[in-house]
Amino acid sequence: MEVATDEPSTPIKQDTKKGKLRFYPYNINWNYGLLPQTWEDPSHKNEDLDGVAGDNDPVDVVEIGSSQLKMGGVYRVKPLGVYAMIDDGELDWKVIAINSADPKAAAVNSLEDVEREFP
Repeated sequence: MEVATDEPSTPIKQDTKKGKLRFYPYNINWNYGLLPQTWEDPSHKNEDLDGVAGDNDPVDVVEIGSSQLKMGGVYRVKPLGVYAMIDDGELDWKVIAINSADPKAAAVNSLEDVEREFP
């Protein structure tokens, strides 16, 4: 599922890739979301990453907390790290975060803490 940024009111809908519905053949054990009012600019080339440009989507959030969150919900999260993924030649930033209300949020403040708390 993803936010349809090219439609009025930006609804959440089934993701497509190359014109086909996108399905994952494995379980996703995290919550996947975005940072509202952000945008990965496809005209900006990141020279630190061989000149790859943004994917024209909001910045993604991978929330790794202890529970499944409601689709479309808005949550306060604590960022733990960030990584750049290149998907089909486009730069796709991912913020690794934990829901601030998660029972483990106080114990997780870095990626090293993630390894300890979520082995």
